Amino acid sequence: MDNTTSALSPIGGSNSATRVEGVLFDIDDTLVDLNSAAIKGFHLMTADDFAAVPSEVRDRIAKDYADDGAGAYER
Repeated sequence: MDNTTSALSPIGGSNSATRVEGVLFDIDDTLVDLNSAAIKGFHLMTADDFAAVPSEVRDRIAKDYADDGAGAYER
């Protein structure tokens, strides 16, 4: 049997449970690709209204929307 302490074992080898106070998730471009999600969402939200707009133009507008050039995300 290995005598090393597991990274998940409580300090001191006690069998008592460790209480977790909270968990932090870094979602923004770590767990979720927000840029791709914003582009896809833009295309879904504007599909009917932009149906007559050429796809190259829609893609350019969607990328600009996702890049948030206007700084709306921070506001």
